[in-house]
Amino acid sequence: MAARSHVQDPNDRRLRPIYDSLDNGNNKMAIQQADKLLKKHKDLHCAKMLHEQQSQDMAMVVINPGNPINLDFRVCFETELVTKLYEAAVKKVPSSEEYHSHLFMAYARVGEYKKMQQAGMALYKIVPKNPYYFWSVMSLVMQSISAQDEKLSKTMFLPLAERMVEKMVKEDKIEAEAEVQLYYMILERLGKFQEALNVLRGNLGEKLTSELQSRESKCLAMYKKLRKWQECNALSRKLLLNNPDDWQFYLSYFDSLFHLVDEGWIPPEGSDHSVEGVVDYSVEEAAKFIEDRIINEESKGFRKLRGPYLAKLELIQRLRQRGANDEHKLGEPVELMIQYFEKFGDKPCCYTDLKVFVDLLSPDQHIQFINKLMEAVPLMVPADGGFALPGDTKVMYRHMCVVQLSRLLCLHHNKDQSEKLNLIGELMSRYRHGLEFGKSCLKTELQSCDNYCLLAAHVFIDIWKDTGDEWPLWQSMYVLEEGLFHSPCNAQFKLLLTRIFCHLGAFEPVVDLYSSLDAKHVQHDTIGYLLTRYAEALGQFAAASQSCNFTLRFFHSNQKDTSEYIIQAYKYGAFEKIPEFIAFRNRLNNSLHFAQVRTERMLLDLFLEANISVSLEESIKSMSLNPEDDDIPWNDLRDNRDINVLTNWDPKDRGINENDLILLNKGLGFIPSQSSKLNNTLTELRLFARLVALKLYFNSNAKSIETISNISLKKKSNFTPPLPSNVECFTRICEDDFYKYYTQNNEHNVKKNRYYNMTSFEVASLAKLTQDDMLTIKPADKGGAIILMDTTEYDKSMHTLLNDTKTYIVITTTEISRIIQKVHDNIYDLLMCRQVDKELYEFLLIDLPLIPSMKGLPKYPFLALPSSRMAGYFSTGTCHCQMSCFHLVCDIYDLDTSGMEETVEIQERIRDNFASLLLQLKELFSCCKGNLMEVKNSQCKTNPAVLENLVFFVETISIVLWTSSYCASVLRPLKSNLQKKKKKKKEASVVLPPAFTNYQDYVTGLHSLLGEALEHIKGVDATLTALKLEELFLEDTALSEVEKKFTKTVQGKVQSSYQRSLQEIEELLKKRLDTVKVLKI
Repeated sequence: MAARSHVQDPNDRRLRPIYDSLDNGNNKMAIQQADKLLKKHKDLHCAKMLHEQQSQDMAMVVINPGNPINLDFRVCFETELVTKLYEAAVKKVPSSEEYHSHLFMAYARVGEYKKMQQAGMALYKIVPKNPYYFWSVMSLVMQSISAQDEKLSKTMFLPLAERMVEKMVKEDKIEAEAEVQLYYMILERLGKFQEALNVLRGNLGEKLTSELQSRESKCLAMYKKLRKWQECNALSRKLLLNNPDDWQFYLSYFDSLFHLVDEGWIPPEGSDHSVEGVVDYSVEEAAKFIEDRIINEESKGFRKLRGPYLAKLELIQRLRQRGANDEHKLGEPVELMIQYFEKFGDKPCCYTDLKVFVDLLSPDQHIQFINKLMEAVPLMVPADGGFALPGDTKVMYRHMCVVQLSRLLCLHHNKDQSEKLNLIGELMSRYRHGLEFGKSCLKTELQSCDNYCLLAAHVFIDIWKDTGDEWPLWQSMYVLEEGLFHSPCNAQFKLLLTRIFCHLGAFEPVVDLYSSLDAKHVQHDTIGYLLTRYAEALGQFAAASQSCNFTLRFFHSNQKDTSEYIIQAYKYGAFEKIPEFIAFRNRLNNSLHFAQVRTERMLLDLFLEANISVSLEESIKSMSLNPEDDDIPWNDLRDNRDINVLTNWDPKDRGINENDLILLNKGLGFIPSQSSKLNNTLTELRLFARLVALKLYFNSNAKSIETISNISLKKKSNFTPPLPSNVECFTRICEDDFYKYYTQNNEHNVKKNRYYNMTSFEVASLAKLTQDDMLTIKPADKGGAIILMDTTEYDKSMHTLLNDTKTYIVITTTEISRIIQKVHDNIYDLLMCRQVDKELYEFLLIDLPLIPSMKGLPKYPFLALPSSRMAGYFSTGTCHCQMSCFHLVCDIYDLDTSGMEETVEIQERIRDNFASLLLQLKELFSCCKGNLMEVKNSQCKTNPAVLENLVFFVETISIVLWTSSYCASVLRPLKSNLQKKKKKKKEASVVLPPAFTNYQDYVTGLHSLLGEALEHIKGVDATLTALKLEELFLEDTALSEVEKKFTKTVQGKVQSSYQRSLQEIEELLKKRLDTVKVLKI
C-alpha cells in the first residue's frame, strides 16, 4: 500500500539465518549465528542467551522487553508467550510504533482477530498511516469469516468494516490498490454486488493495476452475480477483441450468450446495447464473431493463436448439449478438429486441446478421424521397410498426438493380445528413435519422446488386466526402467514404477523413487499416500517410520509457516490472500492423510518399541493419548489425495466424470421425475392420508398404545383407521385439484409446468451409465454408498467366489424348498413344545423367504487410488483375533476385581478364550504360508499377499503379547495367594484352577508358534535366495543387451526388497519371542 512499498526492516534480514536454523532444528548453528550477530551489532539486544530445553528439544530466546527487537518466538510451541511479551512491552513503552506492530503480528500468529482489530486501531492512533487502519479493517473481515454465526457476520462485523472503509473513501484517504481490493471484498461478502460494481467502474477501480485485466475480470464476476448478461457479454466480447486467446473470456462470452438466448433478449431500438458496448445475443452473431477472429488469425503468417479455433468447437459442443439443430452451420466437428491438428499438431498441447471435444465424434467416425490425422503426419519411410519414422521433433509430436488420441478413442483397448504386443514393439522402436533428437539434453530435462515409452507401459498393463498374467507387469517395469535411465527426472515414470513395485510387494525401490521426486510442500499431502500406504504393510518398518516422520514434519510446520504467510500478507497489503491462507491451513489440518499418518505413526511406535506392559504404558503416556483431548477433527476430515497424478490416455467412458459423480451422489434410491398419471397420484395421496390417520389414531388412543407396547413382534398390518374430518377434508380438496390439473390442462401445459429434478447433464450421465456394459453399479453392504466396478473384474471375482467349493456348494430349487420346509417343521415343533407362543410362531413362519444375494468385492482401477488394507484385515481373521484379545482383557479385569471365589463362570470363559485365541493365531499364521516368488511354466509369479499377511500376523502378535502381559500381571499374584492358602492348610498337592493351567499351555503354545513362524520366514528367505531369476529371463535370446540390463535391474530390486522385508519381520518376531519368556507365572 503505501504498504506495497513497505521496506523490510534490516534487522529482519539479519535475523533470517537464525530463523532458518531454528526452523530446521539446528539449534547449535542458531547459537553460533546469534553470537556472530551480537559481535557485529552490540546494540541489538535480540538474543542474550539461548537455552536448550531438553523436554521440547528447542531453543528458547531470552529477550529484554525494554529494548526494540524483531526476533519472535516462532520456534516455541507456546506461541501465546509471544503475545504476553509484547503486551508487557507495549505497556512499558505505549508510544512505540514497533512494539505495537509486533504485538499485532503476534496476535495474527495465534488468530486473535478481535485483539488484532484493537491493536491495529491503537497503532493507527499513534501513527496515523493507512496500512495500520486497514489492518484493523481486515481483522474485522477475519472475525466475520471465523464467526460460527453467519447472521452475526452479516449484521455486525462486515457492516462495521464497510463503514470504516466508507469513512476513508468520503475523506478521500484511499491511497493504494490493496485498500480498494479490501473494500471490494467486503461488499462482495455482504452481497452488495451493485455497490461493488460501482466501485470497480468508478475512480477507485482505476487503482486496480497490479494484475493484468484485474478490473475487467472482477466486473465480469459482478455482472454474473447480478445476472446482467448483456453487460457480461459485451465486456467479454470487448476483451476478446484485444486478447483473442484468453479462454476464460470465451467461457464468459458463451455463458452470457446462452442466457440471453434463453431469455429472448433483444436490444432496445434507438439506444446502445449496453454500457459496455455491442452485445451478441444470438447464435448466428456469436458464430460470425468467432469466424471473424479465425479470419484475423489466418491473416497472420506465424504465431497463430489457438483460442478462436477452439472457441468454434466449444460453441458446437454447447449447442449439441442444448439439443440445438443448427450446429451444422458452424461446420463438421471432424473437419474442424483435423484443421486444428494441421495447424497446431506439432505442439505438445494439441492432445489436451482436442481431448475435450472428442465427444463430438460418433463411434463410427473414430477410425476415419485417426486415419485422416495420420495423413497429416509427414513420416519418412526407411529403406529397410520398417516403421515410418519422423524426421524431426515437430513431426514426432504430431505422430505422438495421433497415438494418444487413438488410445483415447479406445482403439488400443479393442486390439487383441498379439496386436497389442505389436503396438508395444512399434512404440518402443519410435521411442528409441526419438532419443536421437535429445542427445544434447541435460539430465534434468525430459526427452521429447518419453510419452512413447509411457504408452507402451500402459499397453502392457492393459494385457495384464485382460489376462491376469504377471509377465506384462514385469515387462512394463523393464520399459519404465529404460525410460528412467534416459530421462532421470521424468516424474510419470517414477510414479508408475512406484505403483507397480508396490503392487508386487516390493517397497525398497519405492523409497528411492519417491525421494527422487523431490516432492514439495503440499505434495506431501496430495501424493504422500503412494508411500505411506505400503511402507508398513509390506514389512519395511524402518522406512515406514521415516516416511511417517517426514510427512508429519510437513504438517506440523504448516501452522507456523502459514502464520508467516499471513503476516507477510498484512505487511504488504495482500489482503485478498489472507482468507486463502486460512482456508489452505484448515485444508491441511483437516486432511485425511494427516489423520491416517498420525495414527499409523503411533501404532508403529507401539509395535516396534512396546515389548511388555511397562514399556507399553510408558509409550502410551509419552504419546499423551486421551480420547477427551483428541484433536483430530474426525467429522470434518477431507480427502486431499490427487487421484489424477498418474497420466493416462484412457477413454472417457472408462472413467467417471464430474456430472456422473453428481448423479451418483443422489443415491440409488433417487427417483427421476417422470410423466405421472392421475391414478398413481391419487393412490399416493390416499397412502399418505392413511399414514397421517394412523399417527393421529395411535397418538390419541392410550389403550391402543399400551396394547401395542405389549406386542414384541408383529407382522405388517393393513389396518386403516377412520379418517379424521380434517384429514378427509384435506384429501378431498387435493383430489379436486388433481382432477382439474389432469383434465383441464392439455399435454403441452403439463409438460411445461412439470418440475424436473435433474439437469440436462445429469440426464445424459444417466443414459450413459445405463448403457455402459463395462460398468457394474452396486449398493454397499452398509450405509448408502455406491460401489462402481469394472464389469469384467466383477464377473471374474464372482466366478472366483462361486468356484470356491470349500466355502460354497451348488444347490437346486428342490433342495431350497426342502430346507424351507425343514425350518417350518422345526418352528412348529417349538410351538408344540410350548417353547414359543403362537404370536412368535406366526412371526417366524415366512412362506416365501428371500434368497440371499452375493456381491463381489470392488476392485480399484490400477491407475487410481490404491485399495486399503481392510479387505485383508477381515479376510485373514486379523480383526476377529484382535477383538478376542480385548474380550480376554475384559474377563481378566472382572476376575481381578471380583476375586477367585465368585468367578467360576468367568474363569471358564477365560480358559476357553486362551484356547480360542491360540487357535485363531494358528489360523492367521496359516494365511502366511507360501513363497513370495515362484517359477511356474517358465514365468515368475509373485505372491505379495504372503508378505502382507505376515505383517498382519506380527501386528496381531504384538497386541496379543500386550494383553498377555496384563493377564500375567493379574494371574501371578492370584496364583501366589492360592499357594499360600494351601501351605497354611498343609495340603500335599496344590490343584490350580483351569484358568492358570490353560494360561501356561497358552504361553507354551505362543512360544512354539513364534518359533514356527521364524523357521517359516527363514525357509521363505532361503527359497528366495536360491531363485536364479536372471537365468529364467535372460535365456530369452529375443531380448537385446539393453533390455537384459534393465531386466536384471528390476529383478534384483524386487528380490532385494523381499529379503529386506523378511529380515525386518524376522527381527521384530525375535523381540516378541524374547517377550514371551517373561510371561510365565
